[in-house]
Formats: sequence, C-alpha cells, structure tokens
Amino acid sequence: MRSQADETTFLGALDAVNEELRDAFDPAWRGLTDSERRALAAVATSAGRPTRREALDRLDLPRTTAQEALARLRDDGQIALDADGRWSFVDPLFGRWIAEGRPPE
Repeated sequence: MRSQADETTFLGALDAVNEELRDAFDPAWRGLTDSERRALAAVATSAGRPTRREALDRLDLPRTTAQEALARLRDDGQIALDADGRWSFVDPLFGRWIAEGRPPE
C-alpha cells in the first residue's frame, strides 16, 4: 500500500539529503573565487536576478564583477540563463544550500 508524505516528512527527507550532500557542497563552495561565491549567493537570494541593484548592494558586488563571475559559472556548468533572463542553478540543491546559509568565509 502506498501512502502520501506530508510536509513534515518531505522536509525531513530534504534535510537528510542536504546533510549528505554538505560534504560535496562545502569543498565546491570553497573552491570558488570570492566573486563567484558572491555571484552564486546573489542568484540564490534574488529570484534569479543577481545583477539587480538590491542584490549587488546586499553582497557588496560590483556589476561588472558579477557579470564576469556569472559567465564563468555558466561556462563551468554551475548555473544557466533561461529565455526570460533569469539565472538558475543546474543543481537546485546546491542553490538551496547556498540560500539557506552557506558556510562562513
């Protein structure tokens, strides 16, 4: 017999996945440049609009630096730009991990 998971079960499973993947996310995060980390944080916290003034100001990230980092991250397969001009993570769990509080620098 199949049963449906409620929200608590789903969130518990998601937390378990995040815990398992943290060992992979942390070295990947630390292997990025400062501008790449800031650009990814901007993608994760700006609904895919990391070059908007609010996102740039919050992360103290110059627009040109952000654009260059976004291009490198796109070329490395970390993020993608959709037809509407929004950036998203290729691995949405990595994006969620960043949005929820990446490790301190």
